[in-house]
Amino acid sequence: MTVFKGIPASRGIALAKCYKFDKHIFDIDKTLISNDKVEHELSRFKNSKLKAKTQIQELINKLIAIDKNDSKIEIFNAHLEIIDDPMLSEAVELGITEDKKQAPYSLHTATQDISSMLLNLDDIYLRERVADIKDISSRIMYSLHGSSMETLENLEEECIVIARDLTPSDTGTMDTSKVMGFATDIGGKT
Repeated sequence: MTVFKGIPASRGIALAKCYKFDKHIFDIDKTLISNDKVEHELSRFKNSKLKAKTQIQELINKLIAIDKNDSKIEIFNAHLEIIDDPMLSEAVELGITEDKKQAPYSLHTATQDISSMLLNLDDIYLRERVADIKDISSRIMYSLHGSSMETLENLEEECIVIARDLTPSDTGTMDTSKVMGFATDIGGKT
């Protein structure tokens, strides 16, 4: 038997099968684009961002209808505000128009730059927004690649989720009747 030790976030013991939650990691094509592809990449980004906003709003509507969990709803309302914040959009669009990066490459770079900037701030609240930025970026990235975001919504049996990290979208869509516990590589008690 293998025993892993970590930082417990809650008391108690959970026994269930492990469910490894591996998210798809997209290969980022770093091939630069020509001037005639700029408008196409800008359009791809804008359409993917709109699709991500629609998905978040659908998630909010679903939570309102079945869960009425105000804290979850607040998180996703904040995601709607963040996705409209010009910082991310302007950085991605600049990467496309000036640096001639494809939309996924520009989004990846912008997300890393903004995350690094926030992590270097003294404000704990702003540092914690890195998870939200990465979550939103991931949702847009899935859309850019024509894929649906993986969720913990339709689990077939009781389990303990094992993951590198869980985003607000992951925990917000988690079927709590089936998840007996979870363990992550990254993160702390909150």
